[in-house]
Amino acid sequence: TALLYLANQNNTNYVLDPSTGITTALGAAGASLITCLDVDGAGDLYGIEFSTRNIVRIDKTTGLSTIVVPTLGGFQGLGIDPSTGAWYGANTNDDALH
Repeated sequence: TALLYLANQNNTNYVLDPSTGITTALGAAGASLITCLDVDGAGDLYGIEFSTRNIVRIDKTTGLSTIVVPTLGGFQGLGIDPSTGAWYGANTNDDALH
């Protein structure tokens, strides 16, 4: 979409248009402290809730999150390879790449 998606500690998700610099609130995340975001090869936006340890799918229009599956606690970085579908996460609880 050529847009950037952001999560804020106030549990609101945003979209940033890098061509204009304008940030727009999408709405309440319905999730607690999303610490990392990425988009998969199909264009779906995902994040990880730091404190609840849930992977969430985020609606790019409303910002609302839906729980997909629980994971390990401590993820603060997420990368999804769009060509292979492989997920990578940086975890501060064990200082490891998963």
